[in-house]
Amino acid sequence: MTLKYAFLTITIIINAILFYLPALAQSTATTCAGDKCKLPNPLAVGTKDPSVAELVGRFAKSLMPFLGVGALIMFIVGAILWILSSGNPEKVKKGQDTVVWAVLGAAVAIGSYLALQFIIKVITGELKFT
Repeated sequence: MTLKYAFLTITIIINAILFYLPALAQSTATTCAGDKCKLPNPLAVGTKDPSVAELVGRFAKSLMPFLGVGALIMFIVGAILWILSSGNPEKVKKGQDTVVWAVLGAAVAIGSYLALQFIIKVITGELKFT
């Protein structure tokens, strides 16, 4: 159980360093006209302000590589456990279960990403049913 928490903590830290902290390092130049000042939107791409659906989509896209790496690592760990089991039925079962759950976890992650993209397209009107 501690390995899962350590992996989750490391994933969150790496995600914050690679994707969210650079947004804090952007210029905070303000444009002022008289008494009113306007701060730039750090989440905007170009001149367009993102919608909530676009922000959720960006977050999901940024999370997918980490889920893939995590599934690959768990798949490798399960395979190593299985190979080094020396015929011990308990260790063989543990290795097989780890491999199966890694594959299922990757399938659920990909399926949830595809479902989220479909829902976002329906909400934003990009996908229309006739």
